[in-house]
Amino acid sequence: MPHPHLMIERHPAGYRWLRLARPERRNALDVSLMTAVRDAIGPNPRRPCCWAARTGGCSAPGPT
Repeated sequence: MPHPHLMIERHPAGYRWLRLARPERRNALDVSLMTAVRDAIGPNPRRPCCWAARTGGCSAPGPT
């Protein structure tokens, strides 16, 4: 199920962009967003993906 704060874009070269879009919380990860990221990576974590903050320009590593 899609998460409202995680945008997944597939690039023709075969990698995926995982973009956080939660600027009001400085893109902090909560349990549901971490679960969505894990699910987006899927069963094959060796498949290339890029992680970025979509808006807000920063990420907070701690809890929300």
